[in-house]
Amino acid sequence: MNMNLGNMKKRINDVLYIMIIYLIWSIVHVIACTTYIKLCAPMTIFGIMTSGFMTTTPHCKAINWVIVSTSHMFDKWFISFSTWCMLKMNNYGINQQPINNEHHD
Repeated sequence: MNMNLGNMKKRINDVLYIMIIYLIWSIVHVIACTTYIKLCAPMTIFGIMTSGFMTTTPHCKAINWVIVSTSHMFDKWFISFSTWCMLKMNNYGINQQPINNEHHD
C-alpha cells in the first residue's frame, strides 16, 4: 500500500512538472504572438503598408523565430506527453494485474 502511494505521488509530481513546462511554453508563445502583431504586423493602414518591410527587421525575425520554435515544441511536447501517458498506463496495467501464464488443458 505504501509503495503504491509513493508511486502515485511520483506520478502526480511528474504530471505537475510537465504541466508547468507546458504552461511556460504557452505563455512564451502567446507573448511572442501578441508582440509580433503589435510590433511587426499591426492592423492599421500604416501597419499594412509597412508589414513587408518590418518582417525583415531583426526584432521581428527574432520574435518570429520564437513563435516557430514554440510551435514546433508543442508538436514535440504532444508526442512526448502522449508516449509518456501510454507507457505509464501500460506499466500500471502490468504492475496491477499479473499475467497468468499457466496453461489449462
